[in-house]
Amino acid sequence: ACERGLGRTLMRGLAAAIVVEHRAGDPGAAAERMTEFVAALGSTDYPRPLVRERAVSLAVLPIVRETAGDPAVRDRAAALLELLESGAAGSAGEQPESAAPAFSPREVEVLEQLAGGAPDREIAARLGLTVDGVRYHLRRIYRKTRSPGRADAVERARSLGVVS
Repeated sequence: ACERGLGRTLMRGLAAAIVVEHRAGDPGAAAERMTEFVAALGSTDYPRPLVRERAVSLAVLPIVRETAGDPAVRDRAAALLELLESGAAGSAGEQPESAAPAFSPREVEVLEQLAGGAPDREIAARLGLTVDGVRYHLRRIYRKTRSPGRADAVERARSLGVVS
Protein backbone atom coordinates (compact mmCIF):
# COMPACT_ATOMS: atom_id res chain seq x y z
CA ALA A 1 0.00 0.00 0.00
CA CYS A 2 2.86 2.40 0.83
CA GLU A 3 4.80 1.65 -2.34
CA ARG A 4 1.73 2.19 -4.51
CA GLY A 5 0.47 5.27 -2.70
CA LEU A 6 -2.74 3.59 -1.54
CA GLY A 7 -3.29 5.71 1.54
CA ARG A 8 -6.77 4.55 2.52
CA THR A 9 -5.80 0.90 2.03
CA LEU A 10 -2.81 1.47 4.30
CA MET A 11 -5.07 3.09 6.91
CA ARG A 12 -7.53 0.18 6.83
CA GLY A 13 -4.65 -2.31 7.16
CA LEU A 14 -3.16 -0.44 10.09
CA ALA A 15 -6.56 -0.27 11.80
CA ALA A 16 -6.99 -4.03 11.36
CA ALA A 17 -3.51 -4.59 12.83
CA ILE A 18 -4.38 -2.35 15.80
CA VAL A 19 -7.49 -4.40 16.52
CA VAL A 20 -5.67 -7.74 16.17
CA GLU A 21 -2.80 -6.67 18.46
CA HIS A 22 -5.20 -5.22 21.03
CA ARG A 23 -7.38 -8.33 21.08
CA ALA A 24 -4.26 -10.50 21.33
CA GLY A 25 -3.44 -8.66 24.55
CA ASP A 26 -0.39 -6.76 23.27
CA PRO A 27 -1.11 -3.07 23.95
CA GLY A 28 2.48 -2.08 23.09
CA ALA A 29 2.22 -3.51 19.57
CA ALA A 30 -1.25 -2.01 19.16
CA ALA A 31 0.15 1.38 20.22
CA GLU A 32 2.99 1.06 17.67
CA ARG A 33 0.48 0.42 14.87
CA MET A 34 -1.70 3.29 16.16
CA THR A 35 1.33 5.60 16.10
CA GLU A 36 1.88 4.64 12.45
CA PHE A 37 -1.82 5.25 11.75
CA VAL A 38 -1.85 8.67 13.42
CA ALA A 39 1.38 9.69 11.64
CA ALA A 40 -0.07 8.64 8.28
CA LEU A 41 -3.29 10.47 9.08
CA GLY A 42 -1.47 13.77 8.62
CA SER A 43 -1.17 13.13 4.88
CA THR A 44 -4.10 10.79 4.23
CA ASP A 45 -6.89 12.33 6.36
CA TYR A 46 -8.87 9.08 6.60
CA PRO A 47 -9.90 8.44 10.23
CA ARG A 48 -12.95 6.30 9.38
CA PRO A 49 -11.29 2.97 10.34
CA LEU A 50 -10.73 4.31 13.86
CA VAL A 51 -14.35 5.43 14.10
CA ARG A 52 -15.49 1.95 13.06
CA GLU A 53 -13.29 0.43 15.77
CA ARG A 54 -14.17 3.05 18.37
CA ALA A 55 -13.80 0.83 21.46
CA VAL A 56 -10.29 -0.31 20.53
CA SER A 57 -9.34 3.20 19.43
CA LEU A 58 -10.47 4.63 22.77
CA ALA A 59 -8.28 2.06 24.54
CA VAL A 60 -5.13 2.57 22.43
CA LEU A 61 -5.12 6.30 21.61
CA PRO A 62 -4.35 7.38 25.21
CA ILE A 63 -1.18 5.26 25.09
CA VAL A 64 -0.08 6.99 21.88
CA ARG A 65 -1.00 10.41 23.28
CA GLU A 66 1.29 9.79 26.24
CA THR A 67 4.18 7.90 24.62
CA ALA A 68 4.63 9.06 21.00
CA GLY A 69 7.99 10.70 20.38
CA ASP A 70 6.70 13.10 17.73
CA PRO A 71 4.72 16.03 19.22
CA ALA A 72 2.56 16.24 16.06
CA VAL A 73 1.54 12.60 16.51
CA ARG A 74 0.75 13.23 20.20
CA ASP A 75 -1.38 16.24 19.26
CA ARG A 76 -3.25 14.34 16.53
CA ALA A 77 -3.82 11.41 18.90
CA ALA A 78 -5.23 13.77 21.52
CA ALA A 79 -7.53 15.39 18.95
CA LEU A 80 -8.75 12.00 17.70
CA LEU A 81 -9.33 10.83 21.25
CA GLU A 82 -11.34 13.95 22.03
CA LEU A 83 -13.38 13.48 18.84
CA LEU A 84 -14.14 9.84 19.62
CA GLU A 85 -14.94 10.54 23.28
CA SER A 86 -17.32 13.34 22.37
CA GLY A 87 -19.21 11.07 20.00
CA ALA A 88 -18.93 13.73 17.27
CA ALA A 89 -17.73 11.11 14.82
CA GLY A 90 -20.61 8.82 15.74
CA SER A 91 -22.23 8.50 12.34
CA ALA A 92 -19.29 8.76 9.95
CA GLY A 93 -18.78 12.42 10.67
CA GLU A 94 -22.35 13.55 10.00
CA GLN A 95 -23.54 16.62 11.84
CA PRO A 96 -27.06 17.33 13.04
CA GLU A 97 -28.95 19.50 10.60
CA SER A 98 -28.82 22.56 12.85
CA ALA A 99 -25.06 22.33 13.55
CA ALA A 100 -22.44 24.04 11.45
CA PRO A 101 -20.39 21.40 9.63
CA ALA A 102 -16.91 20.59 10.91
CA PHE A 103 -14.45 20.37 8.05
CA SER A 104 -11.23 18.39 8.18
CA PRO A 105 -8.01 20.30 7.43
CA ARG A 106 -7.85 18.62 4.00
CA GLU A 107 -11.45 19.59 3.24
CA VAL A 108 -10.60 23.20 4.09
CA GLU A 109 -7.64 23.02 1.68
CA VAL A 110 -9.91 21.66 -1.06
CA LEU A 111 -12.49 24.36 -0.30
CA GLU A 112 -9.82 27.05 -0.58
CA GLN A 113 -8.81 25.71 -3.98
CA LEU A 114 -12.48 25.57 -5.02
CA ALA A 115 -12.94 29.17 -3.96
CA GLY A 116 -10.07 30.07 -6.31
CA GLY A 117 -11.86 28.33 -9.17
CA ALA A 118 -9.39 25.47 -9.59
CA PRO A 119 -10.56 22.34 -11.46
CA ASP A 120 -10.19 18.87 -9.89
CA ARG A 121 -6.91 18.03 -11.67
CA GLU A 122 -5.31 21.28 -10.56
CA ILE A 123 -6.49 20.79 -6.97
CA ALA A 124 -5.06 17.26 -7.03
CA ALA A 125 -1.68 18.48 -8.29
CA ARG A 126 -1.48 21.35 -5.79
CA LEU A 127 -2.45 19.24 -2.78
CA GLY A 128 -0.64 16.03 -3.71
CA LEU A 129 -3.86 14.04 -4.11
CA THR A 130 -5.28 11.91 -6.86
CA VAL A 131 -8.25 13.23 -8.80
CA ASP A 132 -10.34 10.53 -7.10
CA GLY A 133 -9.07 11.78 -3.73
CA VAL A 134 -10.22 15.30 -4.61
CA ARG A 135 -13.62 13.95 -5.62
CA TYR A 136 -13.85 12.03 -2.34
CA HIS A 137 -13.30 15.25 -0.40
CA LEU A 138 -15.75 17.11 -2.65
CA ARG A 139 -18.48 14.57 -1.90
CA ARG A 140 -17.89 15.02 1.83
CA ILE A 141 -17.93 18.81 1.43
CA TYR A 142 -21.16 18.68 -0.59
CA ARG A 143 -22.77 16.45 2.05
CA LYS A 144 -21.63 18.62 4.95
CA THR A 145 -22.73 21.86 3.28
CA ARG A 146 -25.87 20.25 1.86
CA SER A 147 -24.85 21.74 -1.48
CA PRO A 148 -25.56 20.36 -4.95
CA GLY A 149 -22.32 21.66 -6.44
CA ARG A 150 -19.10 23.62 -6.24
CA ALA A 151 -20.46 27.16 -6.28
CA ASP A 152 -23.04 26.45 -3.58
CA ALA A 153 -20.46 24.67 -1.40
CA VAL A 154 -18.04 27.60 -1.65
CA GLU A 155 -20.84 30.09 -0.91
CA ARG A 156 -21.93 28.08 2.15
CA ALA A 157 -18.32 27.74 3.35
CA ARG A 158 -17.82 31.49 2.99
CA SER A 159 -20.99 32.18 4.96
CA LEU A 160 -19.63 29.92 7.72
CA GLY A 161 -16.26 31.69 7.67
CA VAL A 162 -14.37 28.58 6.57
CA VAL A 163 -12.90 30.26 3.47
CA SER A 164 -12.60 33.90 2.47
